[in-house]
Amino acid sequence: MAKVESCLVFLAVAVGAALARGVDSTSYQQQYDHRPDQELRNPFETRDRRGLHDNEVAGGGDADPLDVFFTRWVRFQDPIPPKEITAGPHQSVTIECVAGGSPPPSMYWLKNGERIHQGDEHKAKMTGVGSTKLRLFLDCITEKDDGIYSCVAETPYERITTDTKLTVTETNEAYETSCDISKRQSGLPARIFMWTGHHIEVEGGDVRLLCRHSGFPQAKVTWYGPENNLVGHKPSGKYKIMRNGDLVVSHSSWLEDMGEFKCVVSNPYGRDEASTFFYPAMADDSEGF
Repeated sequence: MAKVESCLVFLAVAVGAALARGVDSTSYQQQYDHRPDQELRNPFETRDRRGLHDNEVAGGGDADPLDVFFTRWVRFQDPIPPKEITAGPHQSVTIECVAGGSPPPSMYWLKNGERIHQGDEHKAKMTGVGSTKLRLFLDCITEKDDGIYSCVAETPYERITTDTKLTVTETNEAYETSCDISKRQSGLPARIFMWTGHHIEVEGGDVRLLCRHSGFPQAKVTWYGPENNLVGHKPSGKYKIMRNGDLVVSHSSWLEDMGEFKCVVSNPYGRDEASTFFYPAMADDSEGF
């Protein structure tokens, strides 16, 4: 059992190091059926952070892999948005962008330097190490959608961008009819535009898992825990669903909360879902690495 526990602690370190190097960490995501009998542990505060500099990147050379918890960095990860997209009028385009960081970054889109407002964009205070995923939905595009779309990822310490040029070609009548039909609808489908991909945090504290969504009428939000159990549906308790769709996990526990969480949003015009892998790292074992 101790060997299983050690492997899981190493998983958290490996994912954090992969995030720091800009590697797609999806391959590290797993579900575990065996969890050793451990008591809850409080977040550790013994590590000295004063010797670390802003923007120092962990995970390279002989660096301590655990430094990903204490350095400040942000990097884009796969899938990187394409540099150019060409599409015909009345088609639909979706651009996806992923960034990892310590702390996990907030993200948004610009078009020709101007902010695109997708929904609730409240910046939550984030800690730990993790990745954030962002999508932009462009439906029934016209020549007015031509332009440079910038994905922005930022933390309180650093801001990075990557650009995609969208070129709209000549009219495509094949898509025009379906666009006309969609425009006559009185509502918009529920869609998730920003969510947490992975999150690693020392257990014991409160953690926010993002699930920002758009649509009209307002979407219903449902969260499922690692055992595919409903969470956050009670007015009080360990889990709380915020008005913007985020899930707050109070007093995070390796025993109860390690694994995949899923956010589902739905309204009469559509349904969308996104998964988040959460790892509450156990402080005592982390200090031993």
